[in-house]
Parts: sequence; C-alpha cells; structure tokens
Amino acid sequence: MPIARGGILVYKQFYKNKMYIIKHKNQYLLDKQDVYGDYLIDGKNIGDLNKLLPLQFDHLPIIKSVKKSIIVDHYINPDKDKLSVDKYKEKYKLLYKGDEDGDFGNLEEEYKFRRFTEEWKTVTKNIVEYKTINLVVLYKNASSKYGDIVPIYMLEENRDSELFIWTPNFQQYVTKIAKKYGFVAVGFKLNHSQTIGRKYAFGREENLEYMTCNGSYASNLYDNYSLKISSRRGSYEELVAMRKGAVDLIDSYFKREYESTLDSEIVNVGVVVKELNTIKNMISRMNLKVTTVVNKTSVIGVVDKLINKLVEEETK
Repeated sequence: MPIARGGILVYKQFYKNKMYIIKHKNQYLLDKQDVYGDYLIDGKNIGDLNKLLPLQFDHLPIIKSVKKSIIVDHYINPDKDKLSVDKYKEKYKLLYKGDEDGDFGNLEEEYKFRRFTEEWKTVTKNIVEYKTINLVVLYKNASSKYGDIVPIYMLEENRDSELFIWTPNFQQYVTKIAKKYGFVAVGFKLNHSQTIGRKYAFGREENLEYMTCNGSYASNLYDNYSLKISSRRGSYEELVAMRKGAVDLIDSYFKREYESTLDSEIVNVGVVVKELNTIKNMISRMNLKVTTVVNKTSVIGVVDKLINKLVEEETK
C-alpha cells in the first residue's frame, strides 16, 4: 500500500547506501546481506536483489537502487479543467474553516469546502529514481603491516562487516615510545613519587589507567577517550589513521615529560659547577711544599677542564 506524504504517494521500500562485495583473485562475490527493493546491476533491472543473492561477477559491477514513487501531478474536475498542485493547496487553505478536529461552525462554509474536495480529483504519475550504491570491497586474503590491525576474515565468517579490526595494545605503544625518550619501567602500581625522573609504572595490566610517570599520574593519557578503545572496525586506511593518532598522543606526552626532565638536568649541572669551583678554591689555598706544587697545578687544571666541559654542555 502506498503512503501519502504531503501530496506525494510513495511505496514503502528499504534501500541501503552501502553494500559489501568480496574480492578473491579476479572474482567478485556479492554475498547475502540485508538489502530490499529493486536494483539495477550494470544497467539491467534485476528486480528484488535480496532474492538473487549471492551473485558472482568477473568485474566490479555498478549497482543502483530503483526507487519507485507515485506523485500527484495535478487535479482535474468533471469539466476536465486542470488545477496545479500549488493552486489546489491555496484553494484548499482558503476554503477550510474547520478547527483542528475538522468541525466547521458554519454549514455553508463546510458545504463549499466539501464540494471543492469532491469536485477536484487527483491525477498521479509514476516516477523512478536511480541512486548509485557505494560498494565496499572486502579482500578475502588482505594483509596488514600492523600486527594489531588484521583482516576480518582472519577472525570470523561474518561477511556483513567492515574490512579490518584494530585491537590496540596501548601499553605496548607506551613501552616502545618511552624507551625512545629514555624512560624506564620501574615497577607496577607505584605511587607517583616513586617515578620521579625518566621513570614510569603501569597501574593496571590491561590499559593505561593509574599509570604514573615522572613523579605524577599520567592522566593526560588514561583520561583520553581515544586511548580507551578496546577494538574498532573499519577500512584499513581508517584504522591506520586511528592507530597513528593514538601513537602520536603517547609520543607527544613522553616528549613533554622528557623536556621537563631536561630543565632539572640543567639545574644539576649548575650545582656541580659550583661544587667544583669550591674544590678548586680549596686546593688553591692549600700551603703545600714545592715538590707537590706540580701535582697541585695538575689537579686544578683537571678541575678547570671539568668546569669548562660542563659549561659548554649547559649552553648548547
């Protein structure tokens, strides 16, 4: 049965904007999936596609949905006079004096309205719309360069699904990136004060929650929604981009923590230089015999070299 929608009569049909087609070697398989209604394949109307699945092709087909509608074209009266849809709506609105329940307070006004609607009859016409379907190609023997992004077909036989699945191991990402910046794991479930400096510790076995690093909790990591994903399905390109985003977040975090440790190292260099100068002054004030003056001078020379080296490193 058609459904009326504001002057347009449409038959209720279900259409998909996307379908999955499997490629294996040089063959394409359009397997069973939830599709309803009539479709065109390579320009030929094949009717109800759902009844024909699965279909096999030696090329990637062009599939279009066929949407059939019945619309009101115009109105006509017994004298064969025509009235456009817009004019009919204007007249209808002008003559309708009833309330929201359809009750008229005036019989004459109701009579005029009823006569108008009975006199003018709808004339409909059929229209057909075609819409190209987006075909997502699933490669049955697809491969991935990442161990945590694998083809769906390696895991299951559900063919109405996306191409790949990403199961991230955020602790593994952290371990690799931390090593890059010189951070070392020092234990498990440690207080933040136990990780001051280039140290970190995981707080849970399966994720980044309660992780501590460089003397504080790594809340910038474990509070980030994108680093809480257990798994995600999508195209290979989509998942690689998501994986890169997660790795970049972790890398940025450790880069900031690494840079913060450099500040403290500069302060330490200043302290060492100060201590060396103190030692140098102490040696200089020593009242030594002539036979030990050469050794005294040598020691002062070594201290001077150390001071100069540290100053050079500090100003780089």
